Amino acid sequence: MIPVSTLISVLSVIISLIVAMATLRRNNKADVKSDAVELTTLIVKLENINDDTKEIKNELKSIRSEVGDLRERVTVAEQTAKSLHKRVDMMQTTMKNQEKKEVNV
Repeated sequence: MIPVSTLISVLSVIISLIVAMATLRRNNKADVKSDAVELTTLIVKLENINDDTKEIKNELKSIRSEVGDLRERVTVAEQTAKSLHKRVDMMQTTMKNQEKKEVNV
């Protein structure tokens, strides 16, 4: 027959192993839940960043369009100013010629 002390020792080892296995399983479940929460949070943050990036791209397209329109308007304004400047120069020349004629008369 097996001595009682040996039997108690073996039972103690078996119970210790069972408790250790249960604790590991519980810890693994907790770790999996924690990892899932962290991963979900990370995915949500990445989706928010993606949405913000899309919004910025759309705003940039709009700004580019506005800059193109402004560029065209500035070009027209420069051409108008150039034309006006030529007319003013012609008027000044005409006035100077008239003043010379009046002085000579």
